[in-house]
Amino acid sequence: MKCLPTRRAVLAAGAMTVVGHGAVWAQESNRTYRLGVLAGLPRGAPQSGVVVADLGKAGFIVGKNLIIDWRLQGSPEQTTASVAELVRLAPDVLLAAGTLGMVAAQAATRTIPILGIADDMVASGLVPSLAHPGANLTGISMVLWIYPVHGPEEIAAIVGAAQAAGATALNVLASRMLDANRKTILDRCAALNLPAIYQWPEMAEEGGFAAYGPRYAKMLRQLARQVVKVLHGAKPADIPVEQPTEFELVINLKTAKALGLSIPYTILALADEVIE
Repeated sequence: MKCLPTRRAVLAAGAMTVVGHGAVWAQESNRTYRLGVLAGLPRGAPQSGVVVADLGKAGFIVGKNLIIDWRLQGSPEQTTASVAELVRLAPDVLLAAGTLGMVAAQAATRTIPILGIADDMVASGLVPSLAHPGANLTGISMVLWIYPVHGPEEIAAIVGAAQAAGATALNVLASRMLDANRKTILDRCAALNLPAIYQWPEMAEEGGFAAYGPRYAKMLRQLARQVVKVLHGAKPADIPVEQPTEFELVINLKTAKALGLSIPYTILALADEVIE
């Protein structure tokens, strides 16, 4: 189970902090700044354009007062080498992609400011706490709490533990174990007055607050079609792996009302199904 920044927990079997809009630091005149980037994507990827554009709006303009040194991360050896090159260039800020990139950067320098995005900075050991990172690394932590469920007997207690820790909503991910015990989750969330969103639309139809994802029945039909191909003599090696192509947003207004929640019309208008 994970808890997101909105205090939302998940049941599971950009580093623009200092240079974004409204930055209070003024760049020094006649100085050229250097930004090191350890990225998983090559330079010129759409994501890099977002960073460069926002830096420009804050007054840090490539070719005028900003140099960007871009290095790719890959294998552990390549990542270590790329970080070493960037550290030698002594950037003012080092952006690192993901947990592994930030771990490598932090191992290489304890003085150059490191910024990045990770699933859970605290659980990964990158920072001791979100409020007080304490060293030369900060950024964006997408997830705050994770509550893994190892068996059906743990579900009710873990849902309660998430709420007791401050979660005000759950995000229940797909797994056979959680799906098989969905009634336990639905009943526990109802008892605790805790809204939850699920990956299978069928879960919202069975009483869950909301769901977004592929319909499980349709995926089974896809699988059945592949079975037919094999029964007709096709080899699995010749049958491409398929993926779901339709995702549905289902909102259960009856459950929402029981939870005391009001859903904006703009959200309801986007839903594929609204249960009243």
